[in-house]
Amino acid sequence: MSPKKIIKSCPVCNAEFISYKCENKKICSRKCFSGYMKQHPEIYEHMKLCPGFEGRKHTAESKAKMRKASLKQIAEGKRDMKAMSELAKPFNTNENNVNWKGGITSKDRKERIKFRKTMQKNIFKRDNYTCVKCNVVGGSLSVDHIKSWADYPQLRFTEDNCQTLCMECHYEKTFGKPKPEGLVWGHNLKKAESWIAS
Repeated sequence: MSPKKIIKSCPVCNAEFISYKCENKKICSRKCFSGYMKQHPEIYEHMKLCPGFEGRKHTAESKAKMRKASLKQIAEGKRDMKAMSELAKPFNTNENNVNWKGGITSKDRKERIKFRKTMQKNIFKRDNYTCVKCNVVGGSLSVDHIKSWADYPQLRFTEDNCQTLCMECHYEKTFGKPKPEGLVWGHNLKKAESWIAS
C-alpha cells in the first residue's frame, strides 16, 4: 500500500509541498524551518525544554571504548582504510560522483590538477622552498615553467623545465613589470604555504 499524499502549504515561503506519512509536518524544508523558528521564538524556547533536544553526547568512557575497538580492528586487519577507499572508487568517480556535470573540465585544467598533485610539491622540495631568483625562503611560492606551459606542452611534466619562484618574481617574469602593491597573484599559494608549514 503506497503512503498517503498530503498536499500542504508552507507558512514561511507559501510554496505547496507534498507530505507523505506525517500529517503534522507544517514546514517544507530545513531552511524554512529555521525561518519559522525565528518568527516564533516561543516555540523554540518550548522545544529546548523537551528531553533530547540538544542531542546526546558520548561520555569520555564510551569514546575510549570506541577508540579501543577501532584500533583493535585496524591491528587485526579487519579495517583497511586503503582497501575500503579502493572499493568505493567506482562509485565516486566520473558520472557516478554526485558532483558530476557531464565531463565539463577542460583538458588543460585536468593537466594542471595532475601537475599540482604529482609534481608541484617535488619541485618545492628540490628547490628547498626557496625562490631561485631572489633567494627568499617560504612565503607565497609557485612553480614556474621555464619554457611556457602553453607553448611547450611536451615539457609540462619535465622537472628540469620547472623552477620555484616567489609571487613577485613570477609576476615580473610573466608580465615583464614589477607586481603592483597589494596584488595577490599566482597558482595554489595557500597550498604552497601549508606545505611549508608542515
